[in-house]
Amino acid sequence: MKKVLFVLSLILICLSSCKKDEVALKYTQEKLNGTWENLVVTDGITQQLVITSTSLSEVSVTAAGSISLDYDTYSFDGAKITCSVSGFADVLTINELTNAKLVLTRKLSGEKLEYKKVK
Repeated sequence: MKKVLFVLSLILICLSSCKKDEVALKYTQEKLNGTWENLVVTDGITQQLVITSTSLSEVSVTAAGSISLDYDTYSFDGAKITCSVSGFADVLTINELTNAKLVLTRKLSGEKLEYKKVK
């Protein structure tokens, strides 16, 4: 009987130690807040993300002026930004976030976006 309990104990220890710990990289809202400007300027248009704890806006800046698009919904879970505008929902997964750099992957297009912090 002691051998059976010993073997069962070993099996339980092995099973519990074989589980993968899925640790999601978490970032803070405080670090995410601010104005982020894209690193690649296309056709003279600079894209900016303006992020606060309650909102997300995309601003297109040209020599003639700027146009702002405010998202209808915005939430941040520490690893992803979930947002929607005009009925289109998207998820922006954070690949890297430092005090000066933000790298995102946009789910709708699969596009990787890189930004530098300007404010």
